[in-house]
Amino acid sequence: MRFTFIIKPATIHNRRTGNRHYYPAEREELVETVLRSLAVEENPNFIKDDLVLMFDLRYFLERLGQVSKKRIYPSEEIQLALDILTSTQFELHNGSTELSFHAIEELRRVPQEEDIFYYVRFNYMFLGDNQIFDYSFGDVNPNKFRSGD
Repeated sequence: MRFTFIIKPATIHNRRTGNRHYYPAEREELVETVLRSLAVEENPNFIKDDLVLMFDLRYFLERLGQVSKKRIYPSEEIQLALDILTSTQFELHNGSTELSFHAIEELRRVPQEEDIFYYVRFNYMFLGDNQIFDYSFGDVNPNKFRSGD
């Protein structure tokens, strides 16, 4: 059986620049790597069989610094990466069946006194034994799929 995998870009609205289309790239892959490590190491919550993480931005940036040795990302870029992972649509086709999903099903920002807390609900297809495919955004042709194009 042959499958076709399609990545549709996230459309992110910015007041200054209007709508821009983004494909996941290396930054989003790093963010997802940290999310997965938090899911494994930080005793995630399960709500109706959905994996849910809650974390603060400062802690997330600290963990990202451990994973990304070559670059430090400002918090605005991390928020954009989370928005891209939430809004990018993945489709899997095999002729008669179509499956459409997002890596992150739900993302909520909860501002606190000195930080921002995040609530993230994953799509089960991107996690552990349920994962239907292994992928790397860093392996995608950078000339065809660049973040911000």
